[in-house]
Amino acid sequence: MQNRPRGSRLLCAVAGLSALALLGTACSSSGSTSTPQAAQSGPVTIHLVENAPPALWVPFLKAFNASHPDIKVVASSIPFDNEATIVQARLGQKDSSFDVFVVDQPRTADWAAHGYLVNLTSAVASQAKATLFPAALQASEYQGSIWDLPVWESSNQLYYNTALLKKAGVTPPSTNPAQRWTWEQTVAAAKQVQAKTGVSCGLMLEQTDRYYQIEPMIISAGGGTGLTGPGNLTPNIQNAGWVKAATFYQNLFKDNVTPSSVNASETDAYFASGKCAFFVGLPLAVPGLVSNKVAFGIAPEPYFAGGTPATPNEANGLGINPFSTHQAAALTFVKWAALTTAGDLASVQGVDIPPANIASAKIFFSQLAASVPAMKDFGSLVNYELVHTAVARPVSLQYVEFEAEMFQMFGNIRNGTPVASALAATSKQLTSAFQSAGQ
Repeated sequence: MQNRPRGSRLLCAVAGLSALALLGTACSSSGSTSTPQAAQSGPVTIHLVENAPPALWVPFLKAFNASHPDIKVVASSIPFDNEATIVQARLGQKDSSFDVFVVDQPRTADWAAHGYLVNLTSAVASQAKATLFPAALQASEYQGSIWDLPVWESSNQLYYNTALLKKAGVTPPSTNPAQRWTWEQTVAAAKQVQAKTGVSCGLMLEQTDRYYQIEPMIISAGGGTGLTGPGNLTPNIQNAGWVKAATFYQNLFKDNVTPSSVNASETDAYFASGKCAFFVGLPLAVPGLVSNKVAFGIAPEPYFAGGTPATPNEANGLGINPFSTHQAAALTFVKWAALTTAGDLASVQGVDIPPANIASAKIFFSQLAASVPAMKDFGSLVNYELVHTAVARPVSLQYVEFEAEMFQMFGNIRNGTPVASALAATSKQLTSAFQSAGQ
């Protein structure tokens, strides 16, 4: 992400990586969650397991390998929906065939408690606190220790297709958070665009049925995170706020405002094709919008009338496998990726996700505003949301189980399962699973 035009940088085609090639069967007999092991002499190759498109990781790793000739990083990619399950299973087997892996931050506590992460505190604490956004670093902590280092921060915005809104006579929403649209207002505008233009999509959520994106809607409706009690080990998903948000979510598909045939992996490209009026999510669709010359604008994420504005937070960190035999080299890579300006800028070279590194983010926002005029207010909007509206996913030793059940439940609701039945069945399943895990 140097000085070349942003549009061309974002659209680089990169050869694919083999999906699971580096998740081999070699396992060591023991591991440790203490400070990374001492450095080894001579060149070393470390393996990264990640969950994003090669367009992101290939230039990122190329930059690291060029600046660290004694350490080569190679990557294997696992789709996001499968990565956590596969990595957790391998860690449970004390697999030493990979050294660094992507940690979706709400999993930090669970994996740290199970001994699946190296404790990075003594090696990075002072530098991390001076370098990273406080909210991003906090999401990588558990019981006062740092277990992974965040490379990205996240916040959702409302994107809109300028031409479709103009054709339908809809005045675009403001970028001013004080004039934030409600969800009700957004759906009404989406239906108007559909009626006036004939497009089949009025409003689309980028992460169609994932808890990360739906949680802020629930919190805005007053439902809470869904977990409560000591350690967030008690399900609480049948209150009025959850019912309201889940019913709203279901009606998006029932009323054909959102096409049910488009999955989370396809939403960015779908909006970038110009077929949808509104889109809520990360700026991952921006490269396609630029490439397809689709005029668009951005605004704050909506909230429910009478509720509280809420936006998602947290993203991905990099953690070190405690069963790795190359922990010192892995630490060098992780620190470069998160704690150096050049490294964290390189980590977003293929996408438009804000860096967690404060200095990197400042440069990132400036470059994005200069190269994509529609994103000129993106930096100020993200900074506002991170301070005023960002909500974190619950810290729980059962978060992985919780998130898996949420994914299944929202998929069922999306496909027509009655809301009350879906919430009741999932609550029962979670209660049983949590009780079994505590025995």
